[in-house]
Amino acid sequence: SCGKQAVVHDDGRITSDGKTTLGADDLSGVAAILEALTVIKSPGFNIKHRPVEVLFDPAEETYCEGIKHFDFSMIKSKEAYVFDLSESVGYAANEAPSIISFKAEFTGRAAHAGFAPEEGIHAIKAAAAAINQINCGHVGNTTVNIGTITGGSADNIVPERCTVTGEVRSFNSDDAKMRLCEIEAIFRSVAADFSCKLDFTSKTLCDAYYVDPKHPVAQRFYKACDDIGVKATICRTYGGSDNNHFVHHGINGLVVATGMRGCHSSREYINSDDLALTSELILSLILSEV
Repeated sequence: SCGKQAVVHDDGRITSDGKTTLGADDLSGVAAILEALTVIKSPGFNIKHRPVEVLFDPAEETYCEGIKHFDFSMIKSKEAYVFDLSESVGYAANEAPSIISFKAEFTGRAAHAGFAPEEGIHAIKAAAAAINQINCGHVGNTTVNIGTITGGSADNIVPERCTVTGEVRSFNSDDAKMRLCEIEAIFRSVAADFSCKLDFTSKTLCDAYYVDPKHPVAQRFYKACDDIGVKATICRTYGGSDNNHFVHHGINGLVVATGMRGCHSSREYINSDDLALTSELILSLILSEV
């Protein structure tokens, strides 16, 4: 990956040089897939296998911007395995949340903080009062987070503007929308109390999905893991991925772990044995008769 330097340690761990992330998220998935394809395309490989379609797309980290532009009419498959889960090899997610981002922009009135503060309408105080009424963290199957707050122009000016951003996640799309409506109502009520103007916008980044563990795509995963001596575990994930979009285009899929750890940090690593095992798992899935 551009600008990154991988270091292979004596114990088999692969890390960056400590200056960047490693990029195992998600190049570990790419590497394992390419290795499996290399094996089945090698001259001495004569075992029949199921039809395989491989899709690599960019910008997954920015809420799957790449896959949103893909023409799904190009795909014949109705089942998928997305190798993009930070867990031990053998784990796969069959459920993921809707993610909705939001932005609340408060507009008050600027005034000199020393000479005439009473003439101002304090946008930051209004935003803070609203945030104080919003419950963050887990509430049932829903999570809420306030991610950023920015505003003001100078210490001697009552701030005219303040912008707050955040997100809602829920395994139920309707619950996510309901929670978003509650958050918007709080922002609007507090803005009115402070005589601020409010501009509230939101964007659905991906929709929740659930794939039944009894579905063939999951049963094949169980068998493939068993064939390579790995215990299979189906779980839910709080992260979004390309699989959110696959499922909503009629392609039932699982998000499969590669063994990558510490993602999105300079501490990120993967063990070479896990990378090889992931490739074995992919081969087992390709060769599965289930």
